[in-house]
Amino acid sequence: MQGLAQSIAQPQGQQPQQPGAGLPTVDEVVQLLMQGIDPAELEAQGIPPELIIQAIQIIEQQMAAEAQAPAQQDPMGGGLASQMLG
Repeated sequence: MQGLAQSIAQPQGQQPQQPGAGLPTVDEVVQLLMQGIDPAELEAQGIPPELIIQAIQIIEQQMAAEAQAPAQQDPMGGGLASQMLG
């Protein structure tokens, strides 16, 4: 799982591109999945299942972080505004 940790630690879009390597980076697989491409279709194109699983885990972590972010930024926002208006 060291590769997964490294891919999360690096800012997106800054992984070195390797033309001719044949396999996309984890970030590229994440982008394809976010565009709605079926994981089975990616596997059929020769992308290793391990790479697809890593990409799905990254997407799940990003979604969890986004779901928690608004509550952490302003936990009293809606309640306070409602009290002031009501």
